[in-house]
Amino acid sequence: SHDLHLLSAICSRIIVLEKGKLIFDGKSVDAIRRYMELIAGDNQSPYIEEKESELKSWNAYLQKENGTKSSIF
Repeated sequence: SHDLHLLSAICSRIIVLEKGKLIFDGKSVDAIRRYMELIAGDNQSPYIEEKESELKSWNAYLQKENGTKSSIF
């Protein structure tokens, strides 16, 4: 997501990708700072933290009380 306010409210940990490569994995406040630096073009920041790891993905969805999937919450 690119909704930084929502991410900071619901996530304690965030990853930041650049061109599909994991460049940050950590606390949401630090990840948002890193993302903002990235889109501003500041690659000399002390917050740059490159990590090599395998990216894993999973499916997630919201579920209403009646058990049906929802994209709105």
